[in-house]
Amino acid sequence: MSTKTKTAIVSLYIIPPRIASSLALPDDLVLTEDAKAPERRGTGFLTKPEVRDCLEHYIARESLDDETGAAEIRLDATLCDLLYGRSKKERAAARDNRGDYPTRVNRKDAHEVFLKKLDCAHALVEMPGSRVVKLERGAPPKIIIDVTTLRGRRNKNVTFVRHLEEYEINPVSFANDVSKRFATSATIDEDPKHNGREALKKKNYVEIGFQGNIGEELQVLLTGGAEGRSGHGGAKGGSYKVPKNVIDLRLEKRVSARRRP
Repeated sequence: MSTKTKTAIVSLYIIPPRIASSLALPDDLVLTEDAKAPERRGTGFLTKPEVRDCLEHYIARESLDDETGAAEIRLDATLCDLLYGRSKKERAAARDNRGDYPTRVNRKDAHEVFLKKLDCAHALVEMPGSRVVKLERGAPPKIIIDVTTLRGRRNKNVTFVRHLEEYEINPVSFANDVSKRFATSATIDEDPKHNGREALKKKNYVEIGFQGNIGEELQVLLTGGAEGRSGHGGAKGGSYKVPKNVIDLRLEKRVSARRRP
């Protein structure tokens, strides 16, 4: 019996070179040479526990463990400046060029502050098996489903979808599949800005337009039922594996909310 696969977003972090240099962190830690996932080895895309290991390496090397217990650490000048140092702009706003800096801090708090100093990244992971499909800097990209009413067309609803390419979905195949599932027509627009809509974020991306309000149906179809609600049979049985929390469903004010059974 085959197991249906799904995908998930995993938050990752990248230690900027200036921070790695100031703390003199070993390359094997910063570049995740020993990462469990082979796709991450040597990339510098770290999980939260791996980031913690980097900071703990510095704490141990500089003997910053507090003698009063493991819950606190002492701060040397380098770590204090990294975690709690203020920019010239921040000092000017506070009208204080000196600032009051801690000499000791809770270990957990230090880890959380350190995370905020790093660059955000993410991985798209296929489950089961934890296979890394994609590694990218920044926040996970959104698939935008925009349900609007076109004036001049008897106020008919149209559902626009963009950024499917971010999750390796072929827009043409998706348009054909949805048209069959929901008995609706579809158009593919390579330059929606020309038609008065927002420009696409990348070249060679397209926007699909479907007749009718099928926003929630598409949300259910794309996530395999993990998000959205729909009783339409066409929303079931898809092979798409879009993770939760990456679909941005937008309903224009003029679009009437549909009643639930």
